[in-house]
Amino acid sequence: MSLHTEAAPDVRETVHEAARRARIAARTLGTLTSAVKDRALHAAADAVLAHTHQILAANAEDVGAARAVGTPEAMLDRLALNPHRVDGIAAGLRQVAGLPDPVGEVLRGRTMPNGLQVRQQRVPLGVVGMVYEGRPNVTVDAFGLTLKSGNAVLLRGSSSAARSNAELVTVLAARADDYAYIPLLWASVVALVVPGIVHYLSGWLTMHTLLLAQWATFIVLCLVFRLPAITTRLIPRSVRHWR
Repeated sequence: MSLHTEAAPDVRETVHEAARRARIAARTLGTLTSAVKDRALHAAADAVLAHTHQILAANAEDVGAARAVGTPEAMLDRLALNPHRVDGIAAGLRQVAGLPDPVGEVLRGRTMPNGLQVRQQRVPLGVVGMVYEGRPNVTVDAFGLTLKSGNAVLLRGSSSAARSNAELVTVLAARADDYAYIPLLWASVVALVVPGIVHYLSGWLTMHTLLLAQWATFIVLCLVFRLPAITTRLIPRSVRHWR
């Protein structure tokens, strides 16, 4: 259930500007080495753990607001964070850091009769757009997976988790200041679309389109990270932290 939020002024331009910044950042992300991306992921995990109190405080406001409007308990449970779940979010980032870097992997190739070498190689997509429900952990999961694969990500989470998502992105952005070797990292690489923009998005995205977008994003990430290996090594473990 999404809580009603007043539309932000000039939301069309806000969305377009976030997308433009993400596109610029993607050009740098695609050239980062595995070591740099892995250090950034571990730094992000450290930042999440160091700011557990602030994250839980923001989440408590989201849960309180959602409960006040009669949100079902099952949805409240998906929305709620606790110290154990925050630990799981950080652990997920470290697990992504431990995965092989898909960028640059050569899948197949051959040499043509004229000597020309042809090969199929994994490269970043550029910018990934993601629409998802009220699960704050997905904000960080999406960041981790897209950073590892050399992509920027434009996020549109549920308005019911607006405070939690905003705090998580703020925490990650603050940590990015310590890592000058990743220019524009969390300010542009992970662009959080504010809740008010849903009024703009809903003008051209139906519910069925939103669901398809979620699945399409998941499938793209799976292809980048060579499923089914990622489903057995990452997703079940992440889910276990939410039990």
